Amino acid sequence: MQPLFSRLEKLLAAFMAILFTFAASWGTWYEPQTHPLPAFRTFSENLWAAWPAAALGAYIAAVVVLQRKHTAAQLYFLAGFSACAWLALASFVSSTATMSLVLVSGMLYRAGDRISTATN
Repeated sequence: MQPLFSRLEKLLAAFMAILFTFAASWGTWYEPQTHPLPAFRTFSENLWAAWPAAALGAYIAAVVVLQRKHTAAQLYFLAGFSACAWLALASFVSSTATMSLVLVSGMLYRAGDRISTATN
């Protein structure tokens, strides 16, 4: 049986979690304006959004990389929730820094679609 997520999709989810956690910790410990990635400077300044986004990224990475049995409902819900999180973060914080959430949301939706068509 072919795996649900490719190696590149797993890498994208893990990289997103690492990047969000890096940006949130940079804003917590260091001066946010000295962030080495310019797109994440405003993301590091708004810690009210940075830490929840880091937690969401870590949860998505855990689901994609570690979990073996996925349900279509779980993946659809996670895709919708990450799309809503991207919309909120793009509106209030930084659209560039959170663009990976759009990619991951589409990836989760397509995976949920593959599961639901396989079971029907």
